[in-house]
Amino acid sequence: MENYILINHLQVEVEKQKLSKLINKEINEKFNEKDPLEIDISDNKVVNLFVNGEVEFDFREDTIYIVVPMSINAAFELPVGTVSVDAQIRIHTHSKLDIQSDFNIDTTSSISEVEWVSDLDIHPKIVDMIIPDGLIKSKIDDQLPKMGEKIDEAIKKVLNIPQLLMKVAWERVVNIPLGDQHSLYIKLKPDFMEMEPIEVKEDRLLLGSNTKWFFENSTEHAELEEKYVPKVQYLPASVEHEKTRIYVHLDLADLGEPAYQIIQANPAIEDAIHSQVEKVIIRMLGEDGIAIAMRLKGILNGGLSVVGIPRLNKKTLMLDMENLRFDFSGKNMLSSLTGNIGLSVAKTFIRKKFPIDLKPIIDKIILETNANISEIELNDDMAVKGRINDYTVEDFKIEKGVMSMTLATDLAIQLV
Repeated sequence: MENYILINHLQVEVEKQKLSKLINKEINEKFNEKDPLEIDISDNKVVNLFVNGEVEFDFREDTIYIVVPMSINAAFELPVGTVSVDAQIRIHTHSKLDIQSDFNIDTTSSISEVEWVSDLDIHPKIVDMIIPDGLIKSKIDDQLPKMGEKIDEAIKKVLNIPQLLMKVAWERVVNIPLGDQHSLYIKLKPDFMEMEPIEVKEDRLLLGSNTKWFFENSTEHAELEEKYVPKVQYLPASVEHEKTRIYVHLDLADLGEPAYQIIQANPAIEDAIHSQVEKVIIRMLGEDGIAIAMRLKGILNGGLSVVGIPRLNKKTLMLDMENLRFDFSGKNMLSSLTGNIGLSVAKTFIRKKFPIDLKPIIDKIILETNANISEIELNDDMAVKGRINDYTVEDFKIEKGVMSMTLATDLAIQLV
């Protein structure tokens, strides 16, 4: 049976300020580095256009508004001497977003205005007779469709958030410290992601998602599949978002190893019963009971089973065991006074351990989860940041060999 975590109603947010920074970088690359704009005005006399300053970025509903500050300059030789051309312009554009069902983003950018911040400054002035202002301006107008294409390419690259998410090293090992230099290692691997259409709200973009993660006991240096990508399904519409819900589905049989690790991290347990715990097995008993079987070596040399019905107080997160009883099987150990005293001490010690406060355990898992959320880098310019804050346990049950728990929390993932 597979163990998994479902996370529903998880929102990924990208603030306008971050998008503006990325848009600036991409537009600078498109215009200044990869394919600079050159205008041939006459006989290979070239005027250059390049981005000069911060690109202004805004969005409303499904339209992005961008203003690109540009410099125009040139220096070439004519019979009258060296000719220089300088001017400053601002290209005003609006780009309509079309977010398709497979999350490919199409844009159509239209240039609404070419704002001349400064007139063309041509030296020497006599060149105005050979190369009039109107010629250069008309040549720049001819380049507007190409400028629009470059802006489209930049927007598509920046807003392809699902594609960025696919670059994450998804399969990972989470370390949960248990104290006394002991740790519990869990390997996480996402099975699928469901993504809702991107929404534009106020000063941010929102991407809703549901994810399913498999998890299993692991070691610190477990082999990971570096290029693993989960299955992705694109939902046709956004849903009204509520609290994020985390649903944990855990096979009781897989709790034996974590329970053993917890005992090893707390030597007071073995000291109290004067016996070494060599193995722990947990299984279902009846409809709602569980049996925790421990193989012991020492004063108690054999198998000790602790049986009861788990009950969780969802407000206090105290886990108790009702109808607690014990069963011991060993090789004539209980015929000795030492054996009988040892068993009596073990029973008393275990009874006093209940109820168990689960809150510190859940808090520790959430603490490690928060640390892992903030260690995910998508590329050199963008990383994931998120935090699980307050939570409530909405449901807890054990049936058919499975422990399940549902937590409601406020969790938003930001790309920063």
